[in-house]
Amino acid sequence: MNGNLKNTIKKIIDDIDNPAYKIEQNVRSGIVYAILDELGWNSKNKKEVFDESSVIKNDDNKDQKTRVDIALLDENNKLQNDPLVFMELKAIDKLKKYEGEKQLFGYTNHMRPLISILTNGKEWYFYNNLTTGKFADSLFLTLNLCENNIDKVVDYLTLFLHKDNYNFAEPDKSKCLEKIKEIKAK
Repeated sequence: MNGNLKNTIKKIIDDIDNPAYKIEQNVRSGIVYAILDELGWNSKNKKEVFDESSVIKNDDNKDQKTRVDIALLDENNKLQNDPLVFMELKAIDKLKKYEGEKQLFGYTNHMRPLISILTNGKEWYFYNNLTTGKFADSLFLTLNLCENNIDKVVDYLTLFLHKDNYNFAEPDKSKCLEKIKEIKAK
């Protein structure tokens, strides 16, 4: 188990009611980056943790450029056009699951990262983008940092967000995808 991640999550839980987290940018810098950094990503390296990544959103048959809050990428992908994970962030008291799902679906309609995550730093919703059907049906995991067992939170965040669990050469063979199938089978 990742002891440093566990300590980071304990600090986040202790500070989760901080009024600063009513602002999305503070959720990004104070919670999401801290977790990503513990999981092998470098939030300062914008070749792999890319903020406000442009995507084409097909809305009512009109392609328009929009931005996903964070795209996790292989830093060697010079074009940055093949994201592994999309993350849509909300302020701590602003997360509306249905609206967030609709927003994420618009992003994943054109670009297909393996996983999409909707989070306010406290609640985490994980979606498998390699499925077909309704986007809401691709939800495979829900975590709440304050309500779930901390060891379970650490295990699942490690499993689905640790950089080492992604196969950059063959993304569809990433370790995290095997575990999604196991969770869905339960």
